[in-house]
Amino acid sequence: MRDAGDTTPGIAHACPTGAQRSGGAGGSVVGGVSSVPGVARETFTAGMLRAAWTRQHDRVNARVETIARAVTALARGRLGEPLRAEAERAAHMLAGSLGMFGFIRAGEAARELEIELIRQRESPCGARTPAMDRLLDELREGLRGELVLRPDVTLHR
Repeated sequence: MRDAGDTTPGIAHACPTGAQRSGGAGGSVVGGVSSVPGVARETFTAGMLRAAWTRQHDRVNARVETIARAVTALARGRLGEPLRAEAERAAHMLAGSLGMFGFIRAGEAARELEIELIRQRESPCGARTPAMDRLLDELREGLRGELVLRPDVTLHR
């Protein structure tokens, strides 16, 4: 089951609702761009991204911990298919969404972890553990930074 915010299209829930959607005081919202007088497009988009990150932060941490459990289980020779599949999906979700928030390196580490988890499914091998430990550290380190909001980035629905 897909949950809101899993991928870029899921960000649509970050858009204002009700009076805010209509622009309230004579403005409108079209494709994530504000035409509210006095509100710059960059400010509106940055606010949407901040709101989305706030909602997704706990989910991101839970996905990182799922991957960590899988890497630990692999190191102990106890990585079962259900946990491996769950960790692969978590890595996939992170790889597809972290870059939107400016966590580029963390997203790349998540993608590499996803690849390693797929390889683990195809050919189980505990020798992958050190590489996966390193990637997990890179993922966690990459998430320690600030939310990066570039003014030239806009959301599309």
